[in-house]
Amino acid sequence: MTRSFVSWMWIVGALMCGAPAHAAEPGNGDLSGDGIIGAADHDLLRGYLIGTQSLTSAQSANADLNGDGRVDIADLVLLVKSYKGQITVNVTPDQGSWTLTGPAGFILTGSGDRLGTKAIANAAEGVYTLRCNPLGGYATPADMVSTLTLGASIAFTPIYPRLSGNEITIYLPGGVPLQMIRCNPGTFMMGCAADEPHIFWWEAPQHQVTLTKPFYLGKYEVTKAQWLAVTGKATWPSTNPNPIDRSIWNVNPQSPAVNMAWDDITTANGFAAKLQQYMVQTGQAGVVRLPTNAEWEYACRAGTTTWWYWGQDPGKITLYEHANESGDHLTHPANVGEKLPNPWGFYDMSGNVCEWVQDWLAAYPTGPVTDPISRQGERPVNCGGTQGDSPLNCHSACRPCCAADYTVGFRLAMTP
Repeated sequence: MTRSFVSWMWIVGALMCGAPAHAAEPGNGDLSGDGIIGAADHDLLRGYLIGTQSLTSAQSANADLNGDGRVDIADLVLLVKSYKGQITVNVTPDQGSWTLTGPAGFILTGSGDRLGTKAIANAAEGVYTLRCNPLGGYATPADMVSTLTLGASIAFTPIYPRLSGNEITIYLPGGVPLQMIRCNPGTFMMGCAADEPHIFWWEAPQHQVTLTKPFYLGKYEVTKAQWLAVTGKATWPSTNPNPIDRSIWNVNPQSPAVNMAWDDITTANGFAAKLQQYMVQTGQAGVVRLPTNAEWEYACRAGTTTWWYWGQDPGKITLYEHANESGDHLTHPANVGEKLPNPWGFYDMSGNVCEWVQDWLAAYPTGPVTDPISRQGERPVNCGGTQGDSPLNCHSACRPCCAADYTVGFRLAMTP
């Protein structure tokens, strides 16, 4: 028996097997009862017409789309033509108001999850745009655009990043917050001066750097909780291997994420790319990345020109940083934010863990530069001291270029 003959027999049979409907008015096509006219309703009606599915009286009433008192192939044709989609809107926080526009003059306004757990059912296919309105104390999410196809569903779930003065809070998966501080454009002297001691040749000469664009930088080093929220996979042991001697592996979720390679942050499947994808999905503006070496030192110095951002007294490291001579005698990095911040509000810039930046190791220029970044070199650069370093190793121009281990983490940057 040929396929065409089978198809013809199915259609003829369907035309002949219509059953009286139980509704005097045309049915709405929602056989599945899910509020959407789509594939589930098609499968139920088609199954009924070919004899593999039975319908309840309520389903039969809804299946009689043309209101002729029968359920037949004509109703199936109408059902397919009336396929619609589903839209959900949930804005965080609930005070955030929004306007949703779509095809044929569609417009809907609301705030938060105005619809609760209910979706906008039977929405027409086409392009929909969600625009969030300004909300005091928050940055306004970017407009979100999505195309709805017949029988499908789309969701708009924008998040308002929190603002406080020059600070912004972005939200990671699971609502985990990450605080950042805005750094405005400026000019500073980068690297070690000729009369300053330095540990590595690549920390000199001192040279003038101008940064022409604003950027945000993490107020704290990225924590284990934040890393796991984005990647779902630890780069450190899941348990403390030797808690008796205060092991090098601090597993507290508020301690820095450590032991990740530079590639674990920067590649297409890395931390920054995964977080960027989530930010786009939630309407959070900005491009997240590692800071450049120049941006990192600019933020660390925070307008100062001294050896350390707190001045020239190495003894004051006890107030500002976890380091070998700060009186803590730690064998592992501490939880973030336990000491005093630098003048711009950044914590742990010169101690606790050294931090990956975008640059690769190369000699510094001898003259003024603008927005520098070294994309080729011997190996990736990290900056700052660690909990095991002396004050000399924690100066503002420090870039030790360590390999990934328990003393290496990072701080997130974002281009607004």
